[in-house]
Amino acid sequence: MFRIRGPVHQLQMLQLCRTYAAKIPTINNVGPQPFNSIPTPSTSTQVKTLLKLLRKDFDLVEHMSKRHQELGPVYKENILPGIADVTVSCCSPADTEAMLRSDGKYPVRPQTGPLESVRNDLKLYKGISEASGEEWYKVRSVVNNHFLQNRSVWSYGEKHLKVSQDFTEYIAKHLDSNNEVPDFENAIKRWSLEAAGVFSLDTRLGLFDDEVSETSLELIKAMDLFFENLSKLLFGVQFWKTFETFTYKDFRNCQKEIYNAVSLHRRAVQHKGSNGKETNQLQSFLNSSLLTDNEKDMVMVDFLSGGIETTAMSSIFPLYLLAIHPEKQDILRQEIQKYIGDFTIGSGKVLAEMPYLNAVLRETQRIFPFVPFYSRKFKNGIVLSNYQVPPDQLVINSANFVNNKDPAYFDEPDVFKPERWFDPAQRKKAAFATVGSFGVGARKCPGRKFALQEIHSLIAAILSQYRIEYHYKPIRAKLGLVSYPSEKARFTFIPLNE
Repeated sequence: MFRIRGPVHQLQMLQLCRTYAAKIPTINNVGPQPFNSIPTPSTSTQVKTLLKLLRKDFDLVEHMSKRHQELGPVYKENILPGIADVTVSCCSPADTEAMLRSDGKYPVRPQTGPLESVRNDLKLYKGISEASGEEWYKVRSVVNNHFLQNRSVWSYGEKHLKVSQDFTEYIAKHLDSNNEVPDFENAIKRWSLEAAGVFSLDTRLGLFDDEVSETSLELIKAMDLFFENLSKLLFGVQFWKTFETFTYKDFRNCQKEIYNAVSLHRRAVQHKGSNGKETNQLQSFLNSSLLTDNEKDMVMVDFLSGGIETTAMSSIFPLYLLAIHPEKQDILRQEIQKYIGDFTIGSGKVLAEMPYLNAVLRETQRIFPFVPFYSRKFKNGIVLSNYQVPPDQLVINSANFVNNKDPAYFDEPDVFKPERWFDPAQRKKAAFATVGSFGVGARKCPGRKFALQEIHSLIAAILSQYRIEYHYKPIRAKLGLVSYPSEKARFTFIPLNE
């Protein structure tokens, strides 16, 4: 129910669980408790939080975990009075289920302030992540129809496998004397952008080539600056709301540059399919008469930019867990050989049907949630842990990192055990305990199936060529825009033919 540091005796854990459960209010045949009764940290505690915010090492996940430990499954807090809004945080499976069932036809996802602002400045469609109501529903329905069908995703499987195979060759060319790839994080971002370009731009960007084109290099730079500036604007003091800061202007320029590059590719793809013969789902999507060109461009921008950082960082965690658990790595390698062999029969459908590979990814998401929490606002309000939350109140669901190590939901929670997901009883016990890394409900990440297929292809390609090892400080998840590895991903790649 909270982060465990070091071994905890079973009796201690039982007492902690009882203490935690005791903080849920008893209903006793009365209605929900009022909003002002929701547990709140003391004034002195909030002052201490304000001081901690000034430190560069402030860890929001650790902060929220501690709050749940102290206050129970639901609490409210304003960590920046006068600047930010009061936030309600919840984590119980019952509350997670209640949030899902209260979403309605038009779930309200709080907007990412600076992203919405620069897109308004540039007179662009807000994007799938920022839009709401009927505007969001119209675009999302078209996107679901074209990109969330399994056959649509699987049709790109061979191309994703080819990208990942090419990446293993890139690894081979860049191994140093320790069999490591210097700056592996940058290398994995190249792989992620190359893979995303396959379906969101219908092209190979050539990021593994000895001489990368100037256009591709500019796109990489723009993407890096985009995420760097967005993180500063979101997590720093938000002066940009009062006047245009340098970071805000730079962020807007990055968004404009990315949009222009994607729009150019969109016109090229449409021209390629102008003969009336649609060869892939992207061309079919771009030929839709239900969306404007601006909306189509921004969907492609969201797929490209939304997938790169998340997919790249998310790929490091399963590689790390497999590297420090060689016995699990061997089991997965045997499955890869059984299903794919030398990759001549590789496809998206084959990747999706590999049980141990899927279990490894699911277990990785439990231990290292790629996205720590998700947020909502409810037009009609909602009852959480028997407290009445008013309409349009910001609610953050923190179940992913509060419950992922809770023995009440997961046996041996500190053990990397992909096999647990083959047990129906375990899956039932874990229902709603965590929500996965792609959100829940109608606003679940629209690119999730492509992201998983890319990560599946990467792991399959690497384990087909290398044994992976890791010999440095243990990696944990740090919160940014997504979860990031706390340490450099210094993997040792040992060729299997040696």
